[in-house]
Amino acid sequence: MKINRQSYSALLDFEKENNLSLIVNERSFNYVKELGEDCRFYAEFEHAEVKDGAILIGRFGDGATVEEALLDYMKKISGQLLIVDAYGPARQEIQVPEWSDLNRARNTERLWVSTDTAF
Repeated sequence: MKINRQSYSALLDFEKENNLSLIVNERSFNYVKELGEDCRFYAEFEHAEVKDGAILIGRFGDGATVEEALLDYMKKISGQLLIVDAYGPARQEIQVPEWSDLNRARNTERLWVSTDTAF
């Protein structure tokens, strides 16, 4: 799959710097039919939650395209404390930077998808 990475390159850099695994999945047809096309894809870091006081909350980004799901995820975790592998021996607490250009990023070139290569 080839995608336009310009608008969310900060998220990909954050993933690489912190040795995280960013996952993007496409929901089933029935799920999309029930909730709408805006929820066709979702994105999240594997085994990661956001800390809200003493509570851990699962966060993911939704979108009609892969790019929209990644941008939505960026918006939801921007400035938050990310807890990875919360109950395991490799637990990490990672401060997510504030990504202030998210509105501008949403207006960049639209995504095109090709399923022949991995991203």
